[in-house]
Amino acid sequence: MPSTALPLVDALDILKAYEITYPNRTLELHVKTRLEKGNSPVRGSVSLPKPISKKVAWLVFAKGKNAEEAKAAGAHTVGAEELIAEIAEGNFSVGNFDKCLSTTELYPLVTKIARILGPKMLMPMVKRGTVTDDIVETIKRMDDKLGFNSDKLGWIHTGIGKISWTTKEIQGNIQAILKEINELGKGQDSNKKAAFIEKIAINPNMGESIHLLYFKNLLDFPSVTIK
Repeated sequence: MPSTALPLVDALDILKAYEITYPNRTLELHVKTRLEKGNSPVRGSVSLPKPISKKVAWLVFAKGKNAEEAKAAGAHTVGAEELIAEIAEGNFSVGNFDKCLSTTELYPLVTKIARILGPKMLMPMVKRGTVTDDIVETIKRMDDKLGFNSDKLGWIHTGIGKISWTTKEIQGNIQAILKEINELGKGQDSNKKAAFIEKIAINPNMGESIHLLYFKNLLDFPSVTIK
């Protein structure tokens, strides 16, 4: 693989050539954000122009009518006090869930297992819209969103599509993610002159990475010609 950063189109041409026999492999995006002392990890979600088809495994804390609505909306596991107790006692694993909701009624009880849900990025929070009594609408809205968060080194790793997708489709998803990351960075970035996004790379899963040339104008990747 090239050792220097490339325009997006050139990078995709190379990856498609390398992976010609594996067109259904997932293409991954890696974004290095600038770390500043005292800043919290970057966490967010974004609606992609071309959604990545994946069945979201929902864990929902609700009871009564809200529980029935959650099940009807496709939630994998729905429960209330008994489920919370099982999780607290270590008798129920939350490792296979992608997203989590709680009704306002049960939220005070859910906070008691925050130490378990938090590390899995599953802890419901009011400011994220995951503590709600409008279960059905929230599941519909968030099913189409891609969630992401940075690690302790400032890297964000996420899937963005398939190798077989067109350059336009892949570029659209990358742009949407980068814009959202950049917006999140504005809220916690004290150094306005330095770029919040420092590096970008893409690779097929189980494959080598190629670094991308990146300009502040997220709408324009250098030397891009849509194919």
